[in-house]
Amino acid sequence: MFRTVAFVAVLALSALCRSGAAAQDFFAEDEILRVSPRASAPLVQALVDNQAMLAARDIDTRLRVSHFLAQIMTETGGLRRLDENMNYSATRLTQVFSRRVVTPAKAAALAGQPEAIANWIYRNRLGNGGPETGDGWAYRGSGYIQLTGRTNYRLRGEEIGLPLEGQPDLARQPGPGLEAAAAYWAARRINVPADLNDRRGIRRLVNGPRMEGLDQAILWHNRIWSGIYRDRDPFPNEAAAIETAQIEDELDARMALDRILVEEGFAESGALESGGEEAAAQALREYQESRGLEPTGVLDDDTFYAITDPAEWRNAEDTEMAAAAPFDGDADQGVRHDLAGAAAVPAALDPNTGSGEAEAVALDVDEATAFAAAGGTYSAYEEAEGRREGGNFIPFTVIGNDDRAAVLDTTAFPSRAIVQILFRKREGLGQNLCTGAMIAPDMVLTAGHCVHGGTTMGSWYADFEIFPGRNTGSKPFGDCKATRLYALRGWTSALFVADSRLYDLGAIRLDCDIGLRTGWFGVAPLPDTASGQPSTVQGYAADKEPGGRQWVSLDRFRVIESQKAFYENDTFGGTSGSPVVTGQDPRITCVHTNGLHGSGNWSRFNACTRITPQRLATIAGWLEEASP
Repeated sequence: MFRTVAFVAVLALSALCRSGAAAQDFFAEDEILRVSPRASAPLVQALVDNQAMLAARDIDTRLRVSHFLAQIMTETGGLRRLDENMNYSATRLTQVFSRRVVTPAKAAALAGQPEAIANWIYRNRLGNGGPETGDGWAYRGSGYIQLTGRTNYRLRGEEIGLPLEGQPDLARQPGPGLEAAAAYWAARRINVPADLNDRRGIRRLVNGPRMEGLDQAILWHNRIWSGIYRDRDPFPNEAAAIETAQIEDELDARMALDRILVEEGFAESGALESGGEEAAAQALREYQESRGLEPTGVLDDDTFYAITDPAEWRNAEDTEMAAAAPFDGDADQGVRHDLAGAAAVPAALDPNTGSGEAEAVALDVDEATAFAAAGGTYSAYEEAEGRREGGNFIPFTVIGNDDRAAVLDTTAFPSRAIVQILFRKREGLGQNLCTGAMIAPDMVLTAGHCVHGGTTMGSWYADFEIFPGRNTGSKPFGDCKATRLYALRGWTSALFVADSRLYDLGAIRLDCDIGLRTGWFGVAPLPDTASGQPSTVQGYAADKEPGGRQWVSLDRFRVIESQKAFYENDTFGGTSGSPVVTGQDPRITCVHTNGLHGSGNWSRFNACTRITPQRLATIAGWLEEASP
């Protein structure tokens, strides 16, 4: 479809001189127009006229300049406009924003009125006042590196020394807007990942933890590098580099386009991998037809601008904080860095079948009463973007025909190592249900939303009771209490609910070593190549009778993303935290977290949080901690 460009990157050390290339040598007007022929003339001219300002900010090597250009192209749709296009039709309003933001009736009343739309959509959010204040329009998404909302304008202005809150139009003026973007780049030290061609690191610093627009930025960088810098001689200050290396870039343009097509629902990752160029071309044709473009099957200019349009990838409902609050911790506190090889990280944690010793013990009256009244647990991110009827959340977790099969014997391994979790989100509320899996004599692996509410606004849950191998009214391995809770930092420290869903993983330390009897699952990373491999989800479900029975569903991994995996295994409330294994291998490679909600793959499949090598190391660290 198009040529993927590999390039030689100069790895510059701190000893690089700071003279920089001559300002006029960074790029010319015709070069900018070659990579973005539809760019606005004033925005292009501002770039050409302000190259000395970029050099003053040390944006002065081919990698730094090309990545800076790629990011502002991504944010502005190819330098076409500096402010968010708020001119929506009624239909598009209801497609982009949820009913909690704009109802169909309100959308009809607002349609075609950009200022009124902005004031309504961004009302009472991100530091804005109500619709009557005009804040939504004044602080709409703007800038070469976009920011949205009064709070973000204030924070960005404080960070770069410009009065953006008092004069928000500065962000929408070519000269001052470019200065603001360059100052932001310098303040965030984005040259550091740019020198390493670290595209994810750059996008994280520009957009925040969610890295929205990452693949679009990769497409732009590929176009800029091949169109301007691939055949350019090194800039003068690159001559001091002591190492030149070929970058082996996994996130090249071809893979980025494939990921976009998968995310938009025009292909499954496995199909693109196995189908090659023709499968990718067909997916692109389907995308083109959906956007009213000529179905050429190649990434022509019309398609490139459509697929990189910020309206395609930017989540307007959960706009990321553009400027993080300054670090307010104790700067004298130590941090730890373990040297590679000092303590080996396991490739996997091994399973253990345990003794299997079970007893015929029934639930007592209090336990049976608590279970009867408890309800399944859903994450805040699933409830926020899921289906609603009459204001009530309606889970969508059974896809097509319900293929779950009952597990009648929970004393056999690995069923006996699967636990039902009874807990309370906070005092005064009813009790909730989740599933987990033993991964050690006294440790249960589960979902993050089964132990903590998620984000900085969430809190830790309490009153945990864990029942390994529960089978309706029987608890053949007794029950245990919790002594310590764990979760990924990304789950508890996220600013936004939509960010937290990538890190929905937790664990529970028990006050007993029941795993010696039940045995425990192993834990292993889910490989990137797992798409198409069989997926097995087994756990407790709150919609089935009799209560307290395990159910198993078989499917295959449909899509593998960096943090999550997606499948059509049927689940329901109470199944959150269930172990997900590949086929019948008793090693957990993913932890079930949610049903259908939102958009993209999230709206098409159920999902689990991937075990990655980094997360495996985190889990191993939890296991090594001494019991409290």
